[in-house]
Amino acid sequence: MFSPALVLPAGTYWLDWGSADSGATGHFDPAVTVVGSRTQVGWNAQQLTVSTSTWAGAIDAGNPATAPDVAQDFPFNVTGSSAGVCGDGVVFGEVCDDGNTVNGDGCNSNCTLTACGNGIVSTGEVCDDGNLTDGDGCDSNCSSTACGNGVVTAGEVCDDGNTVNGDGCDVNCTVSACGNGIVSPGEACDDGNVTEGDGCDSNCTLTA
Repeated sequence: MFSPALVLPAGTYWLDWGSADSGATGHFDPAVTVVGSRTQVGWNAQQLTVSTSTWAGAIDAGNPATAPDVAQDFPFNVTGSSAGVCGDGVVFGEVCDDGNTVNGDGCNSNCTLTACGNGIVSTGEVCDDGNLTDGDGCDSNCSSTACGNGVVTAGEVCDDGNTVNGDGCDVNCTVSACGNGIVSPGEACDDGNVTEGDGCDSNCTLTA
């Protein structure tokens, strides 16, 4: 057992092990046995000749001698947990893993729950930059930062999620009122100020 647990990335590894002949009666380590077959694809065990510090393939030379030499393997039981490959159906260092890499099904292709802010653009989202920060280009409701997206960001007084004038928050994300630059119902004009005599007076009627 390893403590702390040994975590290995995906790859091919060699198990370096040894045995001792305490009785000096000769050494024999049994190879993997498959009935009816002398070798299998992928078998690649190595043996170390201690006297020369030389590694060489563990080979079954065959009997009779004319039989072809074939590679051998030694048996091991290796126990452990999945290394946490997203999509393998095993949750290991992940929030979720539903055994696929489909987005929007509850557990997305980066093994985070389907939700705004997980970095995956799912159905109903315009963007998803992996955070819930407003005003950074993609807001906390996963819509692009802009007036009318329902999120009040820098430069906006209000944002009611639409671009309708006169409903309390106008298309420039200011409160519906005379002097906000938006001509709303009941206004003859609105020049964005409440200055008298400039063509549009402070009550949003034309200067007479």
